[in-house]
Amino acid sequence: MGLSDQSPLYDCVMKCATLDILEQNVARMISQDLEEISPEVQALNLGIKSFEDAAKQREVSMTEMDLALAANCNKQFGNENEPLPPMVLALWSMVSIYGSG
Repeated sequence: MGLSDQSPLYDCVMKCATLDILEQNVARMISQDLEEISPEVQALNLGIKSFEDAAKQREVSMTEMDLALAANCNKQFGNENEPLPPMVLALWSMVSIYGSG
């Protein structure tokens, strides 16, 4: 008892085989694409590392205006490690701070 062109089992086997072939083709193509872009990804990774190192070494100095803005912000909203005051989360307060949208 063999599989014929008309049997539902034959159709199912052919669909599975076709899907397997397509899946292998997609995996092969993705693998090739990843191999092609690997040098660029490595170069980007090295570039990001150098930017991170430079950012860590950079000193930040605050101007008088920055200090005044930070003090005003702390007075209005609390310190950065504290929760926001409930009055800031009220709808009328959000409109007065951020404007109407």
